[in-house]
Amino acid sequence: MKLKRCSRLSSFSFARLFLGSILLFAGTSLLPAGDRTLEESFRKPAPVDHPFTRWWWNGNRVNTAEAIRQLDVMREAGIMGVEINSIAMPHVVPTESLSEFPQLHWMSPEWGQVVREVCEAAHARGMTTDIIMGSGWPFGGEFLPVSDQIQRVRLVKRAFTGPAEIDVALEELHLDEQDGTNHESAWDIVPPHRELLSLRLRRNGANDLGTELIDGPTALPERLSFTVPSGEHTLYIVAMEQGFTEVKHGAPGAAGPIVDHYNPAAVRRYLDHGSAAFEKATGRKWADLVRAVFVDSLELSRSNWTTGFAQTFAAARGYNLEPYLPLLLDLSDDDLPPDLADTVQRARYDFSQLLVDTFEKGFLRTFDDWAHEHGIQARAQAYGRETDPLHGSMNVALPEGETWLWNDSLNNRDILVDSTVVNSYVGSGARLSGQRRVSFEAMTNAVPAFRETLADFKQALDQTLLDGISHPILHGFNYTPLEAGFPGWVRFGCYLNERTPWWPHMVHFSDYAARMNTLLQAGEIETRIALLGPRADELARLGMLYQPFPETRYPWYRYAIAEAFRQAGYGVDYVSERVLQEAVRRDGQLHFGQRTYDTLVLLDVQSVQLATAQKLRSLAEGGVTLAAIGQVPHRHSGLKDAAERDQAVRAIMADIAPERLLRFAAPTKPASPYPADQRGVADHDQELIDLAAAIGQATGANPSVMFAETDIDLSHLRIKLDDGRDALFFANYSRERSLETHVQVPRVSGSAARWDATTGEVHSLVPRPDGGVELHLRPLESTVLVWGGSGENPSVKRVGEVRDLAQLDITSWNLEFRPVAGGQVFTLQNPSLFDLSLSEDPRIASFAGDVVYRANFTADQADAFDRLNLGRVHGSVAARLNGQPLGDSWYGEPEFDVAGKLRSGSNTLEVTVSTHLANYMHAQKDDPVAQRWTFWYSPIPAGLLGLKADPGE
Repeated sequence: MKLKRCSRLSSFSFARLFLGSILLFAGTSLLPAGDRTLEESFRKPAPVDHPFTRWWWNGNRVNTAEAIRQLDVMREAGIMGVEINSIAMPHVVPTESLSEFPQLHWMSPEWGQVVREVCEAAHARGMTTDIIMGSGWPFGGEFLPVSDQIQRVRLVKRAFTGPAEIDVALEELHLDEQDGTNHESAWDIVPPHRELLSLRLRRNGANDLGTELIDGPTALPERLSFTVPSGEHTLYIVAMEQGFTEVKHGAPGAAGPIVDHYNPAAVRRYLDHGSAAFEKATGRKWADLVRAVFVDSLELSRSNWTTGFAQTFAAARGYNLEPYLPLLLDLSDDDLPPDLADTVQRARYDFSQLLVDTFEKGFLRTFDDWAHEHGIQARAQAYGRETDPLHGSMNVALPEGETWLWNDSLNNRDILVDSTVVNSYVGSGARLSGQRRVSFEAMTNAVPAFRETLADFKQALDQTLLDGISHPILHGFNYTPLEAGFPGWVRFGCYLNERTPWWPHMVHFSDYAARMNTLLQAGEIETRIALLGPRADELARLGMLYQPFPETRYPWYRYAIAEAFRQAGYGVDYVSERVLQEAVRRDGQLHFGQRTYDTLVLLDVQSVQLATAQKLRSLAEGGVTLAAIGQVPHRHSGLKDAAERDQAVRAIMADIAPERLLRFAAPTKPASPYPADQRGVADHDQELIDLAAAIGQATGANPSVMFAETDIDLSHLRIKLDDGRDALFFANYSRERSLETHVQVPRVSGSAARWDATTGEVHSLVPRPDGGVELHLRPLESTVLVWGGSGENPSVKRVGEVRDLAQLDITSWNLEFRPVAGGQVFTLQNPSLFDLSLSEDPRIASFAGDVVYRANFTADQADAFDRLNLGRVHGSVAARLNGQPLGDSWYGEPEFDVAGKLRSGSNTLEVTVSTHLANYMHAQKDDPVAQRWTFWYSPIPAGLLGLKADPGE
């Protein structure tokens, strides 16, 4: 495993905490002089640490002047990097809106001129530019010869009853029939080249592989003739298809066939073609214009073959693949006798693992090497069916994960945040290979469009940060000229646009994210427990599952347990058999590169390579504590010499002393009211957190933090800063509940401080006598605490009384509505606060824009309270008291400091809420773009509600 060439980048974000009983000092920094650089970088982050965005060049209908205008819009919002993404024009855009905007051909001189001028303009503004390779995804182009196009072997099964003589036309077997429910097949075409690899007839229930009816690969015949013996039989037809699918949403010039990602020569030819075309079109070298070339989702439509793979398999595995190919492609092993099922599963593991290894060498390493040669970096979402997400992320300079926004199927008024299961592997892979620069496709939104708010962004960022993935690449900014109308050209999702009502608040989110990026880039995430999942068993039983949305999670807690450990106070990394085989034991710990682990936890691992079993024994003998949830390894993964190696694995595992291999029962999967395919739903409960805590305590692993009480919505991350200090991030990612708990932080020294990512301020913190602190976290609140200051003891100030909005005895509100789309301003008098979306007035129910709430209240004295909590609000907030600004809030329950602004007697409060676009767009029944995204959902809550969450609500 090679350590990748990489430089350190940015990290990620979150928000502030209300520390009710903690003593705070609102003064200058407590940091020693030698640490001023980090503090100043935190206060004013570098441009590269700010969020970037995917910039869809819809239909390549771009021009320099408009593109530069959009750069300025992004920069004003704190977005300091773009990923230029040529893509097809959305099909619902009215054609009359396109006539004034000529379409540019990918890699044409006209396209290249715009790219060059835009990159140069971005650099002049301090912005970073990346660019996608090709167009849409995965990359390809009309220029690809058939020999370089994507390949797969595909199984079709048909039932026959004998005795019978069969003579059938191939077309009658419906070989081209596609699975209409599978999104991966939506772009499939009739392939230009096909071969018949196997024609196998097998009696149902027989304990054999069946009878092969052809002598070897051959052209597909027009008719098939064969004899079916007595009984029920299945005919297995295995065809190799080349060029069977096309680029998704490809723009002209890079649409059409997809390159064979397993073939390093084909990949290199494609990259070299793109390189020469780019430099010719732009007149510049890659490194003059872009930081990185990006590879988006590896949605290769189940590609699983390449030229010469059968020969490669025989050389690597020591037996021929062909006899096993039909049955290993068929995942319905329940129909096979146990012995035969075992044989087929071992062959399936060998087949799948070799494909993964071939992809890593053929595509990922080829791409990374090519980028390095051109002085740029390879940025990739290095996962799909074809990769191991851990190793994939270790083989590119800039690995990337992704976090999505989904609709809540139980209440479609809500958005569910999904830090996808692959993120834990991407973050672990980056740490194992020494990389801090890890980005993620942020807030991907292909369903609840126009509904997103910055509160959704906050929750998504916090959850993704916990995996150690740090830098958001927002999804995304549509290239759409103002002249194209409203909403314009919308390819996907989150409507990042100056015409979004909450857009003026975007800069606060960007600053917050940038500060946290800066902090995480200044240290290493602490992880003392390593997790080994049953990858070999998964491949053997289920084949190559799709990431980041695997069809099943094996075992069910495979991904959820990482978060359970963090919630129990322990930092974790996923590892692999390859990592373990290359790791060393030292001083009773497991070491790989710069990572050190006290404990290795096996997650229902049954099959391992013999070398892995030997390493497990060696680790245990060297003092590393092993813990096994469910079963322990007892079989070898692979078909060659299976019986002999199975016995060896069992003997090795039996040698490990029981006190070095602790056993824990597999947890029960929690019941859920959600359907099995609902994404974004937490898939664990308190039982899994308790199990993680029990494992940590029993194995003696070092906790990062000790919670007095654990909670399903409370998690943490610990960072050892390069200057020796310790930083801890705590997050409450409940939208409804406030959380309170006492925490103790082991292995810290010196004074403590709270770093406020919303303002950049650093406050001193006085812990309790026992060294712990009390956390009081409102909905979606988070905080950063840093230990290791100068030890000074300045005067401190206690946080004063907090008053809720409901306690002000406001009897009447004056509401002023300022529509985003330039409509007529109107007002409303209402005695109480309400959800705007539920109004019987269609102007209010469908409103999008700014709502200004004004009210008067009386205070007994000018210092009656110090802070005002506005409670729940759906939208971003700017508040004023007696004409003086209180500040902005873009998530959770807004709470403002009113000290010095409150008057004795009458006071005037003004709260401006910037809403989402959802209800307005839903009401635009004649707008095809609006209806494309909004026709199906119910009204979405909007406005100031004023209710405050209580702890444990």
